[in-house]
Amino acid sequence: MSGLIATIVVVAAVASQATPVPPETKQFAFWIGKWNCEGDSYAADGSKTHTKATNDVRWAMDGHVVEENFNGAGMVGRSVSVYMPAGKRWRQTWVDNQGGYIALAGTFADGKMTLQTVANPNSPNSASRMVFSNIQKDSFDWDWEATTDGGKTWKLSWHLHYTRRK
Repeated sequence: MSGLIATIVVVAAVASQATPVPPETKQFAFWIGKWNCEGDSYAADGSKTHTKATNDVRWAMDGHVVEENFNGAGMVGRSVSVYMPAGKRWRQTWVDNQGGYIALAGTFADGKMTLQTVANPNSPNSASRMVFSNIQKDSFDWDWEATTDGGKTWKLSWHLHYTRRK
C-alpha cells in the first residue's frame, strides 16, 4: 500500500505544478476586454447588412486560453483559442446558436492576427479566414474573408470595427 501512496503523492505533486504559459499567448492580449463591434456583412448578391454586436473576451484556464463570447446580428457565439508551441501556431474553435462549428489555425505576423479555416479535403480550394488588423489599445478591425481559388484571391464577407467599452 505504501507504493500506491507514494505514487499518488508524486502524481499530485506533478499535477499541482502550473504549466508555464507560452510567451506567444500574449499575442492575443489586444483582444482581451469588453468590446462594441459595428460594421457590415456582405451577401453573395452584393447586398450588405449593417451589424452591431458586443464581444466579451477574457483569459481562461490559468491564462492558457482566450475565451470569446459574441452576441449580435442574431448570432450568439463562443470561441476558445490556444497557442500550440509544438506547431508554432494558434488554434481556435468557434460554435454558435445557428449550429455553426468552425476550426481555425493561424499566426500573428506583421501586426496582424490571421486565423484560417482548417483545410477540408472535400473542398480543397475553398477556405475562410479572419484577420485582426489596425490593432490599437482601444480599437481594431476584424475581417472575415473567403476564397474559392485556393487563396489566390480573398473576398470580404464581413467587416467589424471593434471599440473598447469603457
